[in-house]
Amino acid sequence: MKKILVISPSVISSDQRVIKQIKTLLNNNYYVISAGFGNLAPLNQNHKHIQVINKHNFKLLFISLNRVYNFLEENILPMLNLSFLSEKINPFILDFKNKLKDIDFDFIISNEILTLPVSIYLANKNNLPLNKIILDLHEYYPKEFEDNLIWKLTKGKFYNYLLNKYKKYLNRINITTVSNKIAELYKNNYDIKNIYIIRNIPYYQDIKPVFTVGNEFIRLVHIGGAIKSRKLEISIQALKYTQKKFILDFYLIADSKAKIKYLNYSKEIN
Repeated sequence: MKKILVISPSVISSDQRVIKQIKTLLNNNYYVISAGFGNLAPLNQNHKHIQVINKHNFKLLFISLNRVYNFLEENILPMLNLSFLSEKINPFILDFKNKLKDIDFDFIISNEILTLPVSIYLANKNNLPLNKIILDLHEYYPKEFEDNLIWKLTKGKFYNYLLNKYKKYLNRINITTVSNKIAELYKNNYDIKNIYIIRNIPYYQDIKPVFTVGNEFIRLVHIGGAIKSRKLEISIQALKYTQKKFILDFYLIADSKAKIKYLNYSKEIN
């Protein structure tokens, strides 16, 4: 039975794109080893979860030191063009490498840009050909939050550094993303020859649309993160021009202070 390693620097239990990867592999009789933050209940006997410790989980006296360290690693070093040092001490990357270095596997599905150095390291350590790596780039990371100047000078620069440092590997591994436009940006800016498109869509549902009559409303749903850059308030305000025929429900993830603040702001819009 082929062993597939699926890694993602996210809470996999709430990361639907990664969950779909794992379920699809398990349904096709692969042995899946997953690595990410938080707990993930086994989907069947072939599933094994490796918990990578979140760097924000330090306790008591270490909390303040950890915050200083996080600020240094995520902000100051990239801003000073010391991204190479930021990579060396990044706790996410270090934890992945440390926890997975002795795992035996036949293939890697590597989610998000931060796992690029991890997958290259693991493949080389296990003498695995680089074409046995799938790097799934969910976003165009160098400009993911380009409306935020601080982010551009810190994480944006760090992600650009990673893509340039590992540029020689990018045409030797398999790369996927979610849209043609994002694929075009990677091709033009990092000379990537081929990128496959795998859209982030739900499983197929055999349903049929129906006409509304009388005073019936059409319900709209938005599911995602409470992220200020997405300007969800525009969707809310747009409903003013729909003659009150629509109801918009948001199902938002707010797992940080910034997201909670934006969620509360969105609730006040009318």
